[in-house]
This record gives sequence, C-alpha cells and structure tokens, in this order.
Amino acid sequence: MRITALAVGVMVMISACNPDVEIKSDRMGTQPNDGKKLVTLAQIHNGVVGRLGQKLGTIVTIRGQVVKNRSRAKAHSDVPFWLEVQSVNGRRLAQPVLFRFPSLRADKPKTPQIGDRFAYLAYEGGGFTGTPDGLFDHLDGEFYATTSFHFETYLHVLKQTR
Repeated sequence: MRITALAVGVMVMISACNPDVEIKSDRMGTQPNDGKKLVTLAQIHNGVVGRLGQKLGTIVTIRGQVVKNRSRAKAHSDVPFWLEVQSVNGRRLAQPVLFRFPSLRADKPKTPQIGDRFAYLAYEGGGFTGTPDGLFDHLDGEFYATTSFHFETYLHVLKQTR
C-alpha cells in the first residue's frame, strides 16, 4: 500500500512532537524506524501538541529571555539569538524551548536584544522544510546546500504583552 504525501507529512509532524514516533523515508516511500509506531492522518484529526505543550495554532502568552545563539549547527549559523520561552500562560515549562525571533509578526514588535526579557501573545505553527531523500537523483546537476526534509515548528508573535 502506498502512503500519500499528505499522510507522510502528518506522520513526520507527529514525529517532531512525540519521541515515541519516528518516520524514516527512503526512495520507495516511508518505513518505520526502530520499530516506532506510524501515525495516520486520521489519528491526528483533533490536532498536534507542539513544543510549548499546547495544540499547534493555540494563542498563548509566552514569557522568557532572549539568549545568544550557541548552536554549532550550520543550519543555525544565520540566527544571532533565540527566544528562550520559559513559561506559557503563566505556567513555567519543565525545560525552556528555543525559537527563532519570528519574521512573521502581526504588530511588528521591536527586535529584542540578547538579555532582554519578553512577553508576547503568540502561537506555535509548523511546516515542512528541507529536501526529500533522493531528490538530487532526479535533477540534472542542479545541486544546492540544504537540510533533510523534516517538520519544524515556529513561533508567530501577535503582539507584545505585559
């Protein structure tokens, strides 16, 4: 049975949010990795919990601090700092969550500086980025630097709050 691209995408999205679910793709489709369960589109019809512990698309108040980018990952080399989210709707997170300062902002809040504290009304969204396995096998010498195909969450800031 062949799995559609939409279902594959949803399964990878769940993988990003749940360490018990992982998808590994190959040129023929998707294969479960390390015996972890596949998740179908029907199973996530009611939503997906993101890194903030809320359903993706839920508007929340986040608070935290702007921290220096200490990542050595090449994919993060253009990120000068991270928003370290420490609490959501007044509840302290067990582990802070790092997000890029969003490029999509409703009220265009001023760009914070390292060390600044912040409070924003925001929501976590998600999408796919990168290049699927085997893509360059189908291109005639058109190679470029990229990351592997994966689901990634991001932050939409609606406005600054108190």
